[in-house]
Formats: sequence, C-alpha cells, structure tokens
Amino acid sequence: MLKRILSITVLLLLPVLGQAQQLSIEFKKGPYLILPENASGMKVCWQMESAAACSLKWGRDKAFSEGKAKVHPYGDNQYQYTISKLAPGTKYYYTVYGQNNHREGSFLTAPKENTNKPLKFIVHGDIQKSAANYDRLCSGILEEIEKDGSFQTLCLMTGDWIEDGIYSGWQELVFNQDYDNTARLQALLPIMGCMGNNDNLASLRKYWPYPYQRKGYYSFIYSRMKVWVLDSEQSLSGKQRKWLEEGLKNCKKPWRILVYHKNAYSAGSGNSSARRNIHPLAVKYGVAVVFGGHWHTYADQAVDDVLYVNTGEGGTKKDGHYCLAEIKGDTIKITAKRPLSGEVLAEVEKSLPESAGSGAKQPDE
Repeated sequence: MLKRILSITVLLLLPVLGQAQQLSIEFKKGPYLILPENASGMKVCWQMESAAACSLKWGRDKAFSEGKAKVHPYGDNQYQYTISKLAPGTKYYYTVYGQNNHREGSFLTAPKENTNKPLKFIVHGDIQKSAANYDRLCSGILEEIEKDGSFQTLCLMTGDWIEDGIYSGWQELVFNQDYDNTARLQALLPIMGCMGNNDNLASLRKYWPYPYQRKGYYSFIYSRMKVWVLDSEQSLSGKQRKWLEEGLKNCKKPWRILVYHKNAYSAGSGNSSARRNIHPLAVKYGVAVVFGGHWHTYADQAVDDVLYVNTGEGGTKKDGHYCLAEIKGDTIKITAKRPLSGEVLAEVEKSLPESAGSGAKQPDE
C-alpha cells in the first residue's frame, strides 16, 4: 500500500515539476541599444531577473533570418552582443529570446557619409526626477519617429539619468518596466549619454557599456558626424582635454558635436572650467554645437561661432522637452518641443563653422 501511495504522489507531482521547469525568467532591463565607436554595427544589451539561456536573432524583416547568436550572461545577469557587418542606412529588426519569453525591437543603421539625405537625431537630458515624466517624453519622441522614420537614428543624452547616484534609480527611473513608452523607445533608438552630477560613474559604466577611453568620456562616429561625450564631473583639463584636442585635430568629419552635462555657456551660470579648457578647442577646431543639461530648462546661445544648447527637462517636468536635430547640407536645425502640448519652444539654425575646413569633407581613416 505504501509503494502505491508513493507512486501516485510522484505521478501527481510530475506535471507540477514540469511546469516549474518551464517558468519564464523575466526581463529586468531592455533590450536597449548602444552604438559602437565606429557606428558600423549595433550593440544590444539587456538584463534578466536571473541567469538564463538567451539568444539573439536579427534581419531586415521579422523573419530575423540574417543572423543569430547565443549570448551568455556576465556580471549581474547582464547580456550584450554587438551585431556587425550591417548595411548602411538600413532598418533591421531583432528579437531577444530569454527563457520562454522574448522581446523585439528594431534600429536604423548609420547612413553613408556621402548621402544627400538629411541626417536627423534626438537630444534630451536630465531624467532624474520622475519615471512618469520620462515616459511622457518617450511617448512624444515615439510619435516623432512614427511620423518621420528617419529620426530613428540615435539619441544624445545630456546627463543626470538618476537622482543622487542611487543604484536603484536605474530601475525606478530609466528602466522601469511599468512604463511601456520608455521600454519601447529604448528598444528602437540607441542612447548615447554622458555623466551628470547626480549620476554614479560605476553604475553608468555598468549599465551603459560605451566605448569609454578613461573615466566617463568617449567618442563615436555616425555618418558625417563625430561626437565627443565628455565627463564634466572629472577634470576638464589634463588628460581629458588632451584626448579631446587630439581627436578634434585629427578629425576629418565635417560635423563635430560635443556633449557634456555642465556646459560652458548655459541657462545658468555655466561652467567656468569648460569655458577655460573646452570652449577654446571648440572654436579652434570647428565644433558646430555643444549640447548640455543640468539646468532644468531649454536655452541656446552662440558664442564665437559655437552654438550652445541646454536641454534639461527629460523627466524634471510633467511636460518637459526634447530636441529634434536635422543636418541638411551645411546647416544644422534644432527644434525644441514639449511632448504633451506639442509646443515648439524654439527653433535655431547654425551653419557649419568655417574652422571645420575643407579637409573635413573627407571620412575619418
């Protein structure tokens, strides 16, 4: 009788055990996107609640038939994979498979430099205060991409992702899974951001594995544009300034853009160290635009043929703002808009600086 009872118990438990083995391991962050240094591919990142067998597939349609890879976890159940050898100016679709679940996204690769088409991108900053406000901002940006798919390129982020450097802020503010617009945008648009005074460098480097040179600064190429992302929380003299000057001196891209949190000239008092160390380099080497945040408002001003734009309302206000940037020929146009009201706060245009030089028309080696 005892053997029979045990046998029945085991038989009853088998379906339950089978179900347990099939339980999904949930996504904790992502997928989200990062541009490699030369922007010829795309890095896909995500984090799971616990370690899982994950894979990635991609292609030019939702058959995802052009490539696949098994991706293994590292660190805190994190995953990343760089898709390479992609055609320029092409839309790709991808899907990340976890354990009994998956998430999809898409991206647009950088166009060739010699294309006559306008080059468009998004800029915003200072998430910092509210996941709900940030989600509303993401909703507005998604609407822009739906209206004009050529804005599905990249987003420059001007710092202050989180508040007071608290690690939990990444989940609460930036990767909150309760906000669909935020998650959707991150799966469609690579975000290339800088360190802010409220951020924590270790956690920024953990969740956003950019092509860092040292501390929190790096650069990347996108078509006919090169972007230097500085760390204004570190010294702007010394090694960081030397690295920037070397890069600017050797750059052959016509459009040179700087991004750092506390701008030399801004809506507030500005950054005196940046005025001494960075602004002279921007003037000398033909930087067209410098994007910054920190001050929770929009402002722009031209100083010595360099346009300074402050965009710092990503999550700090209910109806904050983002910027649409469009490079067309020798002119860049920047439009600041609010996501809920659709109000246009400002439109400003800037010509390519003369100090960019004719040699800047050739691609980087």
